[in-house]
Amino acid sequence: MIDTVVLNFDIDKFKIKKPYLFRPNAEGFLKTFGQGKAINNPTKADFLSVGYTPRMTLYKRPSRMGFMCGLRIEFSVPKILYKNNLDELKEDNFEEVINILQKRLENKGVFINKKNLINADVSVFHPSKNIELSNYTTATMVLRDLAKVDLTKRLDLTKTIFPVNGESLQYYSNSHSFVFYDKIADMKKSSKRAIDKENNPFQKSLFAEIREARRFVDVEILRMEVRLTNKRKMNKILAECGFKESPKFKNVFKKEVCQKILQYYWQKLVLEKNKAIFMKESNNKQEEMIKFLIQAKKKGKKQLKALNLWLLSELQRKQGSVLINQIIDDVFGVGSYQSIQKQYRELNEIIKEPDFEFKNYIKDIEKSLREFESIKKEQFSDVFNFINN
Repeated sequence: MIDTVVLNFDIDKFKIKKPYLFRPNAEGFLKTFGQGKAINNPTKADFLSVGYTPRMTLYKRPSRMGFMCGLRIEFSVPKILYKNNLDELKEDNFEEVINILQKRLENKGVFINKKNLINADVSVFHPSKNIELSNYTTATMVLRDLAKVDLTKRLDLTKTIFPVNGESLQYYSNSHSFVFYDKIADMKKSSKRAIDKENNPFQKSLFAEIREARRFVDVEILRMEVRLTNKRKMNKILAECGFKESPKFKNVFKKEVCQKILQYYWQKLVLEKNKAIFMKESNNKQEEMIKFLIQAKKKGKKQLKALNLWLLSELQRKQGSVLINQIIDDVFGVGSYQSIQKQYRELNEIIKEPDFEFKNYIKDIEKSLREFESIKKEQFSDVFNFINN
């Protein structure tokens, strides 16, 4: 549902009881003039003694009234409760999360009452979903197809990172990113190499169990995240999905909010104009396309146009949108590919016919986003018990 969140508090919304836990010491920091920041980050000892703990940044910066002081708190919401983010939250976990969060903050010398935590201003949050893949489909197979989609000119996403090992895929810009990765493979990596930059010892031990389970049972989890890292972009996406801007913590800890944002990105960026990439190979034969056009009794020009688009989609499916974009623009001029893309509506109408089927993992993704049921590691407990016995 939700993973990372950044909460912001004005100076009157919190009390620092152990200033010496900040670097530099918060007591001296608050008394001095000028701008700057003091950090209070969790240690390995914190994790071992009390569990997962948020990162805190005390800051001072110029304002119309001189200088303003505030506190920024960043944390993975499921890790507060479960120590990992393979386990997913539900809305009714909110009160428990608030209770534990308050205790973890107090342990690090900061007191914030529950009302202020519930109504904290949100500047960053990451709607997310773990998707269990079926039919022996691996996350790497899905990522290989997703890498063929060109998103760099849509929703201000400017760069694409697809590592050689094929275990993650990131479409990103300075204000937001759309991320897919092999959740199980990522749990084994160091925080520097992982997509999840807070890979802790508990997650790594969980990976070891699942790796062993994979010897006996198919266990594949595709992770999908939308990382809204800029408040202006966050507000824009919330508005486009029908929600109020400038949300409080209680407003983003909602199934509907996270679900709609993920569906919005999936439909608008990925599936809407790239359906040919995700079709079963047996359904991409030219003979079947021609047969369908004849049966549909389309007029000659429309038949030819649809057939040309179909041949283009074959290239797109095999080579990916990025390469085809470059080739067409090089031959016919810059912008030609985008012009052709506008005609894809007609092709998409054809693809909707029952004769043409998507790959199985599309059904897994769509079902997961539609039902939005929380995955729990206990789902694999039978597998672990089988191994241990």
